[in-house]
Amino acid sequence: MRDESPSILPRGVGRHRGLSSEDPVQREFAAAVSQAMEGSLIRYSKRLELMALAERLGIGRFEANLLIAQVQQRTGGADEILIHESLDESREKRSSETQETDGKDTLFLLAALFIISALVDMVLVKIFFSG
Repeated sequence: MRDESPSILPRGVGRHRGLSSEDPVQREFAAAVSQAMEGSLIRYSKRLELMALAERLGIGRFEANLLIAQVQQRTGGADEILIHESLDESREKRSSETQETDGKDTLFLLAALFIISALVDMVLVKIFFSG
């Protein structure tokens, strides 16, 4: 038996219809999400506008966020962001490793030059002063 008592939940909460590409309201909202995207991202101001549109269309916040995530996933948004972040991290790591290596290389070169100049000095001293 189903409980027919009025719900104490706010409008749209607990009444998730499920995502469907057949639903014209969801398709309209998904189209608006696609138009609001800048590359693979949605600016916060656009997201607020989308949430207001979802409310006017009778789509709950949870469902609207799912639809937004679905459109972003379809366009590669989430994956693209993760890829760019991992590329940036690896570039930063590589550049810091390169800077550390450059410092070690410079120190090694200076030490080698010092040793070579000391050897040259010893040879010159031996040639000129050991008759």
